Amino acid sequence: MDELTQKKLNEILEKEVLALTDGDIQFLKARQSYLNAAQADFYAKVLKSEPQKATPQPNLSKSRSYRALQTQAKELGLSYIGVTRENLERSVDTATGGIK
Repeated sequence: MDELTQKKLNEILEKEVLALTDGDIQFLKARQSYLNAAQADFYAKVLKSEPQKATPQPNLSKSRSYRALQTQAKELGLSYIGVTRENLERSVDTATGGIK
């Protein structure tokens, strides 16, 4: 390992796990073989972590009527009477995984 890379690795290894940036974690993952057993154990949780999956976002490009949302909520077994449009949209989108 070249001197500049070793210096960066040492700087990262001085940090606490919660202080690591995404870039630091990627750097450590790419250089796991340079870590000793104690270091590998200390950073094991971040080295083995999987990237977070994106949560589906509601489809805001397609407007849905309140009545259509109520019908869909009823079909899904959700509460639909006396529910605000925003809460109804959120409930339907959550129940369907954001799929229209």
